[in-house]
Amino acid sequence: MLPDQIIQAPVTLYPKERETIETLIMGQMFPWYYIGKQTMNKSLDYLPEAVRPHFKIVNPPFLSHSLLMRTEEEHVDHTSRPLNHYSHYYEFFIEIFHRFMVEQGLTYKKIFRANLNLVWYNGSEHTEPHRDHEWPHYNFIMYLNTCENGQTIVWPDDFSTSYMLPCEQYTAVTFREMWHAHRFPPICSRRVVFVVTYA
Repeated sequence: MLPDQIIQAPVTLYPKERETIETLIMGQMFPWYYIGKQTMNKSLDYLPEAVRPHFKIVNPPFLSHSLLMRTEEEHVDHTSRPLNHYSHYYEFFIEIFHRFMVEQGLTYKKIFRANLNLVWYNGSEHTEPHRDHEWPHYNFIMYLNTCENGQTIVWPDDFSTSYMLPCEQYTAVTFREMWHAHRFPPICSRRVVFVVTYA
């Protein structure tokens, strides 16, 4: 059973939205961009000292499509950005995010980052635990495909337990500023997600 601070639910999509995701986003002509590492961390010193020996740095490359460029400042929100910070596909995905939030009775005032991420098998169990920003925020992850072994792992502050959130197509999860990582999909498969950080 998930704790109250983690919400997981199906995402309502219209037929045209499903068609766009399945033929364009998941197709061969969508523009993906190579990013050399998943987090900016160079060591595990940011983790609580007691748990550091249980993890290793796994910071592999991935493919990305930035819907809204990441901000490094808490006061910057999604309504005050220059046009070149937005992808052509931003409105399409933010409408889906907004609908999910309304249906779950959740609110937001700021979006700090919105992205599409694609990862593949690399022989590791999972990425390093991390938080996306240094200030209070929430994470939203929507799975665009079902992926065996592609779970999101979430830990509380003390790492006393972990929650495995399945990578199931057209479901989403949101949680407040918790340590998280993702597992890697099997060989010859991919894990594709739409992510938002917000407050």
